[in-house]
Amino acid sequence: MSSTSVFVRHILPDGTSVTLSPHSSLTYNPQFTDTSRMLSLTGKGKFDVTKDKHRPFTVISNGIATTALGTVFIIDGQNNKETNIHLVEGSIRVAPTAQSLHRFHETVLRAGEQIVINNMTQRLKWKISKKAKSLSRIRILFRSIALLYP
Repeated sequence: MSSTSVFVRHILPDGTSVTLSPHSSLTYNPQFTDTSRMLSLTGKGKFDVTKDKHRPFTVISNGIATTALGTVFIIDGQNNKETNIHLVEGSIRVAPTAQSLHRFHETVLRAGEQIVINNMTQRLKWKISKKAKSLSRIRILFRSIALLYP
């Protein structure tokens, strides 16, 4: 599936919704497998993943594997210099593929977090939305209160 100069929305066989940005493409086996749902993205796409704890949903883009069980995330690999992964809901695991030149460690993102991977220098930059920062502060506050009043 690919897009030309317009956004394209597609529903995958498992019910996952994918929106491709202009000049982006997605390839996958429509049958998936009994143990995984593997796709390859060129460009930028937003994924609203149908939950299936027995078959992880993995998108490969620029040698980076982003895996989710059920969540909403955006991968922007349109710029060959960097890959931007933004988590909207849930949590995802980000790791280099075995064939990739990337050498960073697997990492987990939570809702509101964003990671930018420089494809040339292999450096990672973390970004956290204001909403995620607020939620993090609230969690810390509640943990502190729980420690004070067991």
